[in-house]
Amino acid sequence: MGEEKSCFFVRKGAVLPVHEALKGPFPKVAALRLSIGSWGLSLTVVLFVLGLFLSVQWRSERDKPASQDSRAGEIYGTTLKRLEEEQKSLKGNVAGLQKEVQSHQELAGLSKQTMGEISEELRLQRIAAGLVPLKGPGVKIVLDDSKKLPGPGENPNLYIIHDYQLRDVVNLLWHAGAESIAINTERLVSTTSIYSSGGTIMVNSTRLSPPFAVQAVGDADKMMDIMGQLSSLRTVKAQAEAYGLTLNLQKEKELKVPAFLGSYAPKFLNVGRP
Repeated sequence: MGEEKSCFFVRKGAVLPVHEALKGPFPKVAALRLSIGSWGLSLTVVLFVLGLFLSVQWRSERDKPASQDSRAGEIYGTTLKRLEEEQKSLKGNVAGLQKEVQSHQELAGLSKQTMGEISEELRLQRIAAGLVPLKGPGVKIVLDDSKKLPGPGENPNLYIIHDYQLRDVVNLLWHAGAESIAINTERLVSTTSIYSSGGTIMVNSTRLSPPFAVQAVGDADKMMDIMGQLSSLRTVKAQAEAYGLTLNLQKEKELKVPAFLGSYAPKFLNVGRP
């Protein structure tokens, strides 16, 4: 069973339940007017309170975003200013680092250039010292002992190549502008000596046997011209014609001269100051 609901009416200034009010004549009009008046007043009060509440709530909500926007604007402005200052500082640091890098690059370039100049100078000095093998155009001169046998009473030394004859050939080639000279497997350098020992010829303290191939890199035409002059190597030319010594001169498009394999052992030489 559902809960019974009670209804009340006002009768002659008193509030009565419905079943009591029905026992007598029911003043319909008065009750209706009183009910409408009470509900209108209550509804007015409720609407007024609700409107007041909504007005306060709306003002609160209206003012709140404005305050928050103002605060957010201040925070945004402060943050933006700080970031701009940091960016300015970073740009300054980058500019400084770029200048430093450029300075190091310039120094590295100068060092590289200096090292290149030193390397090139060292290369030229090694060439001049005969420490590297070389190749180029030049002339090849072959000297060999005679194939003839000495006659009775003849001097056998006239039929062989001597150390002084090799020295004459080498000196003439240097004079003609030779840039590098080698005899057989021996590169001639500033300390090279050519001398005779026990009937053999020593070059750079190395014993050499005939035939002697003298190779000179340089201006082949100039060297051939000087070697072909009548005043050049007169003794060797005369012995070649009279006793059969071999003296062949030939221009070459490319000659290969070996590097000096000996050692420098100065006794009194020291590095001087400029």
